[in-house]
Amino acid sequence: MIAGQRAAAAERRDGSQTSIQLRHRLPLLWLAILIVGAVFLPDRIWTTLLIGFGGMFVVAFVWVWLLARGLHASRRLRFGWVAVGDRLQEEFALINTAEIPALWVEIVDESDVPGYQAAVVRTAGARGSDQWRVSAVCLRRGLYRLGPWEIRSGDPFGIFTIVRRYPQQQEIIIHPPVHGDLPMPLPQGQSSGRARARQRAWQATINAASVRDYQHNDPYNWIHWRTSAKRGELYVRQFDLDAAGDIWIVLDLEAAVQLGEGSPEGTEEHAVLLAAALASRALSQTRGVGLVAHSATPQIVPPGVGEGQQWKLLRALALAEADGVTPLAAALRDLANLPQDAAGRR
Repeated sequence: MIAGQRAAAAERRDGSQTSIQLRHRLPLLWLAILIVGAVFLPDRIWTTLLIGFGGMFVVAFVWVWLLARGLHASRRLRFGWVAVGDRLQEEFALINTAEIPALWVEIVDESDVPGYQAAVVRTAGARGSDQWRVSAVCLRRGLYRLGPWEIRSGDPFGIFTIVRRYPQQQEIIIHPPVHGDLPMPLPQGQSSGRARARQRAWQATINAASVRDYQHNDPYNWIHWRTSAKRGELYVRQFDLDAAGDIWIVLDLEAAVQLGEGSPEGTEEHAVLLAAALASRALSQTRGVGLVAHSATPQIVPPGVGEGQQWKLLRALALAEADGVTPLAAALRDLANLPQDAAGRR
């Protein structure tokens, strides 16, 4: 009774759904024939066959019923951030709290990660467990899912099957790799002279242009104490843009101009790899980087700095697909017409 309550509680926690299925209808037909024979043709042979086959039928059902209450599994992704060329790895665990062994347990996985296959057959003894790892090299960038999945087991006679389904899905993004040895210089930006001086940065830089009234979300280390003491109110430093300016990366994702569709050597993949490398180098130099990608679902990432910005850019590049209809010239015109608050510092 206690073991059954624990199994039901575990099933509620992991959201799994369990069912017992009859593998073949032929054994049920045989049982019906034996019952009819024993009733209408009374004979020791019919009774013996009915008892033997009926007992096997009962044993098989009790076997899978116990496994349905005591057999559970789990999976865990070891590394949540992966790029093309990295190894995707999961840990699986199989736990059997029943008093009988699971002679075979089949893992049926419906994940759609290219080149990744978690399907396997394992065993678990009575009140035993098993653990293993499944891994594969990430072959293609994009958004994929791990799961749903299910485990299958059965009785020694092959009459019944227990199926425990885990409907949970976990999204995983395979990012493009970042190459740091591309011999391409970064642009110097467009902010210089008076044009640069008329713009104000939203993050701290080495240039403090002036002071302004303190606002609620301003960091305390921006407060200019000398001015605040003179005027009797809090004032903060207002920073100027760095001379180098920010960088916009514009991907040409018009489907009509691409070569090598779906190939790692195609123009789409080369453009994504180049964008990832340039963005990483610019961010390492504390340059602000933004991204425009006019695919079927346009993506605009305003300029920013830091590790968080790199994650945003890599995510956008991982999801970029060359299925757009906007020519590169039109994409550049759209970028030039972006409002200042959406475009950031250009």
